[in-house]
Amino acid sequence: MIFDRETTMQYNEIIGYKSPARVRVKLEHIISHPFHLHSDAIEILCVLYGSVKVWDSAAIYQLQPGAVHIFNRNDAHKIASSGENAILTIHIDSNHYRSFFAEIDDMYFISDTPDGQESVAPEMRHLRFLLARLEREYEEHSSAFTLEEHTRQLIDYLSEQFSDYIYGTDGKRTPNIVRLQATDQEMTPGGLRRNDERIYRIADFVEDHFREKLQLRQLAAREGVTEAHLSRYIHHALGMTFSQFLSLIRCEEASRLLASTDQTVDQIAGSSGFSDRKELAKHFRRWYQRTPAQYRREIQRDLRMAAGIRSTPADREETAAILERYLDEY
Repeated sequence: MIFDRETTMQYNEIIGYKSPARVRVKLEHIISHPFHLHSDAIEILCVLYGSVKVWDSAAIYQLQPGAVHIFNRNDAHKIASSGENAILTIHIDSNHYRSFFAEIDDMYFISDTPDGQESVAPEMRHLRFLLARLEREYEEHSSAFTLEEHTRQLIDYLSEQFSDYIYGTDGKRTPNIVRLQATDQEMTPGGLRRNDERIYRIADFVEDHFREKLQLRQLAAREGVTEAHLSRYIHHALGMTFSQFLSLIRCEEASRLLASTDQTVDQIAGSSGFSDRKELAKHFRRWYQRTPAQYRREIQRDLRMAAGIRSTPADREETAAILERYLDEY
């Protein structure tokens, strides 16, 4: 099964920006938004009231009021809800902000919001303040200079407080990314601290070379440690073994290719670092609970649904009070 040109274009969704600041802000009630990604944009959701369910690569989250979720560049995602909600959605053009943040293409942001409001961390309160401030300036048609400055401050804060994370899995081996908070000193038995350069250096190397026959001993040699030591370190630091991490990275690439190209499953297996389609299927089922072919059919069916993107403007009177609280609570 292949994707026609129209479906592929829908999957890589292009954002229309009205401001030269290359940021778009919307307040909406989201009913459904089929699977898609943004190859050159960061998307941030903030749930003002109600709830939404999001599919982010292989993980599924139910977002409650006050939650903030970030979709990074090329993150395949879907949004749906069966009840009333108001969602603040912000899109940021990564191409435009590359002139201010040279490494923006390598940045990965993660937000981990607890249920309920009493335990909201100070950095989450500040993040919601920055989002609410940007919404206010956008709504008031502030200058491009002001919008750009506030967007730069938002990216800078995300880089400082929302870019450190570890992986975890539930009983079904579904991956879950957990943010390391500012107060976390030792999140794992291995003593991983925020800004642990070694683990992110290792993760970057794997993400750059996953298509190759990558082995743990190569990484151990690069880091100047034994395989056994590095194996324990990766497991403690990332929350999964080296082989699991490599498998997940390869399957995420396979999921993107399945949804956005007309390559065969055999071709995608090779492009993702697997020896053949049988090996791809084994690993893919581990993370996505379905075969590559089933996943492709679901994505195509989702994109071709008659309903497509369904949303309406949010009630501004109700959302204004919540946004004002976000502005006042920090």
